[in-house]
Amino acid sequence: MKRFGGALLVAVFAAAPASAEMSVGTFVSKGEALKAKGVTAMFSSDLKLLQAEMKKASTVYRARINNDKAAGRPAHSCPPAKGKASLNSDEVMSYFKTLPASTALSAGMASLMKKKYPCA
Repeated sequence: MKRFGGALLVAVFAAAPASAEMSVGTFVSKGEALKAKGVTAMFSSDLKLLQAEMKKASTVYRARINNDKAAGRPAHSCPPAKGKASLNSDEVMSYFKTLPASTALSAGMASLMKKKYPCA
């Protein structure tokens, strides 16, 4: 999974946003189904869906960071510059599995980033 998962996560972060937000539970369920498909997952329509959802969650997260900074509010978390965060699919999936299934993906992403990149 690590080699394929890393490529999957890169693909997930590179996609265009979708219109409706997914829950963490749905994301994990679909992600595990894709993992079970192995290499053929690259041809699944769910891959594009997960890519779009992760991109949207990342965009919402970055907007929050930027808005807080512009408003002079304390930082929620302190991630590296855009495109420099180091996450792999195993890390994301493991963390998402600890959250309530009904958690919005954008909230799950913000929670993960706060844990991984706390402000010192």
